[in-house]
Amino acid sequence: MPFFDLPPVSLPPAIVILAESTTQPSLEARLAAKAGRDGWSESQAEWIGKLGAAAHAAKPAQGQPSPEMFDELFKAGARQLTVGYFNDALNRGKTRLVAFLTVLDLESQVIVRRGGQAPDYADDWVKAAYVKVEEAAARGADSAEQIEAGLAEIRRRAKTNSPTKP
Repeated sequence: MPFFDLPPVSLPPAIVILAESTTQPSLEARLAAKAGRDGWSESQAEWIGKLGAAAHAAKPAQGQPSPEMFDELFKAGARQLTVGYFNDALNRGKTRLVAFLTVLDLESQVIVRRGGQAPDYADDWVKAAYVKVEEAAARGADSAEQIEAGLAEIRRRAKTNSPTKP
């Protein structure tokens, strides 16, 4: 039996409206919104929101993340989604080359949706990047490390050459 027998309380409509208008969207929703603005498709953006929010929930410190942490969570979600595309290609029996090309295609789609021009990497850049992906796989690197090895090779070449085909 409760200490006090009070009737249920209902808030005046103005307070409810004010509370709803000042409620900040969830971390997942904010991450998804950023992903959408950055050129990810709606479903990809939703996944980035979920994955980034899950990464935050796995950290010991809770509460609203700092702007730096928000960016880290966004990158973690995008990276995890990208690895998912790579792994899905492998799981469907595609070659590691096709899986890496899937990642490059995903990058291109995001850039175009954002309003940029899709990169048109020279064939020798892609071949050299793929060699790095295979080397990483041979060392036992996980999918994220394999992808990073290939992308690092493309970035290395971009620093010394034109980023597009001649």
